[in-house]
Amino acid sequence: MVFAVSERGEKRREMTQQLLTVRVRPARLAILIASGSTSAQFIQAVRFLSQIWGGRYCPILPVDPDVADPLTRFRLRTHRPDFVYGLGLNDTVWSKVASESCQPRRYGALTQSIAEDVRKLQFEDFIRVDRAVIAMFEARRLQSRLSRPLKVVSVHPSLSQAPFCAAQFGFHHPNLADEFRDESIDFTSDDAAAFVDICRDFVESWKVSWIDATGFRLTAHHIMSPPVEPTIVLVDDVVADLSQFWNLRIASDADEPAWIIPVPFSQASDLQVLNGLKEWLAAFSKFGQRPNYCIVTSQSVAEQACADVASRLAKVLEHTAFKFVDYRPPQNRLARVLPYESATTCTAELDGRCLTFMPPSPSAFRGSAPSESWFVDILDDANTNRAVGDIQLPESLVVPELLNGPCPPNFEQSVIPRFGDGSDSINVRCSRTTNVIRFLIPSPDEVLEELLREHGYEIIHDEKRSSYIPTIDRFGSLHRAAEAFVGQSGEILRTLMGRTLLPDEIRSACKLGSSELAGNNYLAAIDMMLRHESDRTRRIARKRFENFADSHTPEKRTLGALLEHWADKSILTRCWQLGPCRRCNQKHFEERLDIQCPILCPNCGNRMSLPERVRVGYSLDRPVEHSLKEGIIPIVLAGRFLRNMTTRGFFWLPGVKYHKGGIGGDIDFLACCDGLLIFGEAKTSPRRSDVWNQATDQFLELAGVAQACNAALVVFAAQVPQFPSDVSKKIEAELTGKIPFLLLNNGDLELGFRQTSESGAMSRLAFGNLIPAEFPEQPIRRTPGVRQIELGWGVFTAQS
Repeated sequence: MVFAVSERGEKRREMTQQLLTVRVRPARLAILIASGSTSAQFIQAVRFLSQIWGGRYCPILPVDPDVADPLTRFRLRTHRPDFVYGLGLNDTVWSKVASESCQPRRYGALTQSIAEDVRKLQFEDFIRVDRAVIAMFEARRLQSRLSRPLKVVSVHPSLSQAPFCAAQFGFHHPNLADEFRDESIDFTSDDAAAFVDICRDFVESWKVSWIDATGFRLTAHHIMSPPVEPTIVLVDDVVADLSQFWNLRIASDADEPAWIIPVPFSQASDLQVLNGLKEWLAAFSKFGQRPNYCIVTSQSVAEQACADVASRLAKVLEHTAFKFVDYRPPQNRLARVLPYESATTCTAELDGRCLTFMPPSPSAFRGSAPSESWFVDILDDANTNRAVGDIQLPESLVVPELLNGPCPPNFEQSVIPRFGDGSDSINVRCSRTTNVIRFLIPSPDEVLEELLREHGYEIIHDEKRSSYIPTIDRFGSLHRAAEAFVGQSGEILRTLMGRTLLPDEIRSACKLGSSELAGNNYLAAIDMMLRHESDRTRRIARKRFENFADSHTPEKRTLGALLEHWADKSILTRCWQLGPCRRCNQKHFEERLDIQCPILCPNCGNRMSLPERVRVGYSLDRPVEHSLKEGIIPIVLAGRFLRNMTTRGFFWLPGVKYHKGGIGGDIDFLACCDGLLIFGEAKTSPRRSDVWNQATDQFLELAGVAQACNAALVVFAAQVPQFPSDVSKKIEAELTGKIPFLLLNNGDLELGFRQTSESGAMSRLAFGNLIPAEFPEQPIRRTPGVRQIELGWGVFTAQS
């Protein structure tokens, strides 16, 4: 933030400009369908998604209509859709579950009338696929490049193959004009082989189905999920297995046919179907994809039955490129795919916490912005590649209210909330009437304190935080404060606690010697970086960096330069040494010296004469000294350690007091790291066993609060070489299986990170090393041995 000083001496805040990386996309939906639903109800869900731009990327999740299961909660929390719809469910139960799991903008019941015509929705205002199809045909006339023909498939809902055609091709507009289709076919067969033949025709002729048209101009952004592999989904339970097929196909690119197909289990062993699958697999070779394996999977068909089909298909595929046909169990973790139309950089103005920018609109539709609504993801600050303001929000019911709270001087109320928290960023719902977005970035105290209040904890003013934050600000940042608290500079600060010393006395007490202090000289490092540049470049650069260094780092690594730098930043106070007094022979220090007034000895009251040269001593500024006495050092060092583990965002509160049920407590630091809530306890240097016992009990009590607040991790930081073995064992026995924990010793705190060895390679400790993955996947069993896996673009060796 930039400040200017007015003529009256007041601080006047100026707006600063920022570059935001934003992403334009359609709405993201999720459909929850009752696991016992009929084929007609599944078709109803597909018909609904076939009308929405981006519908092919929306998951369909079969669930128990009355009871929420942990896996569905996990999937909703992972995908974080903007809207959730229930089909055949107890909406009272599932609306609450959806709100708790992913905080959508709205939960609604998917009725038949809405599924047949999405325009009957009153407020959602989705961009319909009709607009995408029109834009696709307009683009053909304006571009000379090769375009894919649109082939629509019509099928009667009474046929057994109707849900297969729905899942594979979608449902086109019932009154689709001939000018908006290149080819059409009426599918009237109940034969699986005929269905496979149509799928092969789409691949061989590189045609677009209606469901592909819903992904017009959309790019699939994969988040730690591989693209679709050659996959055959055996279907016995229509809803369970076709939903699995639909969710696997999400990871495919709409610009190429998806290498995945559903096949009815009852006909999967027919030779005609197997030969059709062979031709279907071979048709993909024209796209440069030549893997030597194929996968068979199913949600409802038993493993042995799937393996039997796989073995029959393997015999048919002999003398082809496909050497392996393997069964793969259904996965808990669905592909995380974020479809977006464009990503760009826009300019924003930041006034305090108020962010103002003009949102971009989808460029896929020529002319003016579409009349329906779209979404803009505020990905990150383009300069830092981190979340805007470093605020990567945790998953909580309080977050939507914080995001949609008032942004003074306006107070906006809308049926559909404008702002939401997505899977990787904050997003905003836009429309043609949205010219300017004004967004108030939530502050750390708003977010973290409201999270505690959500779980019944009353927040009490913590005087420590009132001291800690200004002290950190005096050093310049959390990182600079942590750098000052370790090594020789940390020893200097600790030596000055409660004392005023001359530089020579500081040098002697800290055993610094006469050489420069340890550490890198800032300007020397700049000189090293510029050693190959011209003399003019080095001269200009050094002059410019000298101006920068004046307010951030001492010019030299000498003791005097460091003391003066800290005095300029109000970390230290300069004191004048006077005396010795002629009467009592005592010396003393004065913070303020007025040479126009008589100087009296504070010990005996004798009038003292001012010498020609007055020596300058240094003492800690009172607020800084108070922070050090209150134990700020391990808290700052632990905060730096956690921030170094983040990639997207970090915000924290150093010091929180709470009260609940007549019992009070305090949290040394509460942090949000990349959206993970972390509680921390920090101690300076406990040595006696009784002190350790008390500190351990406090940490275990804190861990209980962390569990109640659904925290991801609890941290115990202590400035000791190692934790006593009995303390570590007690913590491990109490917390293992309840909540992940991390013990930080002095080595970790001073270094700022921890090296860890995995698979023989050294890397820095990450949150993934500490927090276990929910719903781990079942290990894939293969025939023992070494296999050469070919992917077309490369070959790797797999040890089974």
